[in-house]
Amino acid sequence: CIPNLKFSLSVLGQQVEAVRNEFELAEQKVKDCPNISILNWGGVESRTEFLKILRTADVAVSTARHEFYGLSMLEACTCGAFPLVPKRLSYPELF
Repeated sequence: CIPNLKFSLSVLGQQVEAVRNEFELAEQKVKDCPNISILNWGGVESRTEFLKILRTADVAVSTARHEFYGLSMLEACTCGAFPLVPKRLSYPELF
């Protein structure tokens, strides 16, 4: 938990079996923080719903290890989110 910082969180996307346990552990840790409110966690019903949620984001975070074009973060920026990305992959050329 981050003391004195209250915020809402959406973690969007499919959870593949290889990392399902990590996402479950992360979700439980977030739930244990009283200052963090989970708005969405995991996959959504449609692309329309995904974009609706994305448009409410202030910040979009990428932890990608494989990202050739940076499309997901460009999409988030187009929806109004500030990109928080690593200094590797295609990101330094884009941001």
